[in-house]
Amino acid sequence: ERTNRSALPKMRLLLLLLPGVVACSANDLSRLGRRRPPKSAFGFFTIVTQGNVRLLERFGKYKTTLDPGFHFKIPLVDKARPVTTKEIVLDTPPQNCITADNAPVSADAVVYYRIFDPVLAAYGVANLNLAISNLVKTQIRSEIGKLSLDDTFSARETLGTVLLNSLQEPTDAWGVSITRVEIQEITPRKEILNSMEQVMSAERDKRANILRSEGERLSRSNVAAAEADAAVQEAEAAKKATVLAAEADAAARLLQAEAEADAIVKAAEAEATSTRMAAEATKDALESIASALSGNVEEAAKLEALRQYNEAQASLALSSNAKTIIAPRADEWLTKIGVGLSLGTADGGESKR
Repeated sequence: ERTNRSALPKMRLLLLLLPGVVACSANDLSRLGRRRPPKSAFGFFTIVTQGNVRLLERFGKYKTTLDPGFHFKIPLVDKARPVTTKEIVLDTPPQNCITADNAPVSADAVVYYRIFDPVLAAYGVANLNLAISNLVKTQIRSEIGKLSLDDTFSARETLGTVLLNSLQEPTDAWGVSITRVEIQEITPRKEILNSMEQVMSAERDKRANILRSEGERLSRSNVAAAEADAAVQEAEAAKKATVLAAEADAAARLLQAEAEADAIVKAAEAEATSTRMAAEATKDALESIASALSGNVEEAAKLEALRQYNEAQASLALSSNAKTIIAPRADEWLTKIGVGLSLGTADGGESKR
């Protein structure tokens, strides 16, 4: 009887622990194996994994926040509500927007946020993801309505920055910090896409025509420059050829003039030599005649003049242009020139003419 009474408290303790042990089901163990925060506690205790917290509610009222680790709780009285503190990615569905130039487009975004206050995130808003998604949709429609269609394609980064700044203030009341907002896609309607394709095709054709015309203009400019260079080179070559020809002609004329001058000098020297030799011969003849005439130089000169006259008459007679030559008698001519020669003059005064 004493043994039964001592075992009774142990039995009661076992009965109290049994519901907590039963609560640890196979599903809870599989979730723990996949590193997911368990949805139910183990009765008297609960385990909080890294990157998560649990909000402990007692009789449905918030009691405290359980950090990662092992914690005790009261079965059927305390309830642990899991909240993640990791960065969460929220993909908002596409929505229709109207740009500033009344072009309908479809835009969707990806929002990255982190819970910095689990209490506000759990009790400040009923559905946190839905609230953030609707807020992002509203801000996207508002910001895209300020831009034209062309600006929406080139201002994605700016649009993401504007959305990030505009979402910070309203989400602070929910204990949420928006880290990034990325515009995933902006898609115009099909008819606008067709118009844009036509515009782009026309723009490409325009650029192609401009590039083609610039290429042709550059080609013509290069050809003209090449022709001008060729003409300049040809003119320079002709100029050099003319200069060389003139220099050669001048050199030839100089050589010819030098040759003619040498010939004239040599002819003059020859004539001077001939004249000198003739004069010497005449001198010798005069000296011989004067010696024969007993030193009468005047008579010798007259005889030499007579000889030269006879030679001149003979040359005229041999000339083809001469027709008639009238020669005076020798004695008359000698009398005119006053030549009186005494050839073999005797003492008695007889002479021969």
